[in-house]
Amino acid sequence: GHIPDVTSQLDGKLKLIEVETDDSINDQHTSDQWKLFAAYAKRDNAEFIIVVPKGAEAKAEKRKNELNVEGEVEGI
Repeated sequence: GHIPDVTSQLDGKLKLIEVETDDSINDQHTSDQWKLFAAYAKRDNAEFIIVVPKGAEAKAEKRKNELNVEGEVEGI
């Protein structure tokens, strides 16, 4: 029931990209998605990327670590 905001494939590697706002980082729905997408990425040798607004990277990294989720956080 969850679909990443963006999927792409570069050089044969699938990328799952989830875009968050500063307010959505700590939502339960977001936690559920991150756990699912990270598990899928790990299982299928894909990359999970969390995109957040500039300045919210530390908040997203903290939440990612609390959830024990593997992925890359990028601020834009």
